Amino acid sequence: MAFIAKEELYLTMGHEYLHAGFNAIGFNGMHNRQHVGIYKWEYFQASAWNYRVDYYQQRYNKVKNILSGGLRYDKLGFIVYATTIF
Repeated sequence: MAFIAKEELYLTMGHEYLHAGFNAIGFNGMHNRQHVGIYKWEYFQASAWNYRVDYYQQRYNKVKNILSGGLRYDKLGFIVYATTIF
C-alpha cells in the first residue's frame, strides 16, 4: 500500500498540485518559498481533520522562518476543508 490513509494521499496530491501551480505562475525554482506556503496548507488541513497534526505542525515550523513571506496557497484557489471530502 502506497499511503496509510486517504488523508495522506490527499495531502500528498495537494502538495504536488501546489508545486505545479506555483511553477505555472512563475515561481519555479523557489522551492523554499513554495514549501512555506505548502506546509502551511498541509498543517491547516491536517488540523481541520485532526490527522497527524503534530507531524504536519513540525514540518511547517521547520520552514516557516526560512523566508518571511512564503507563497500563499489560497492564491491558487486552494482551501482548507473542515471535514473530510471522501
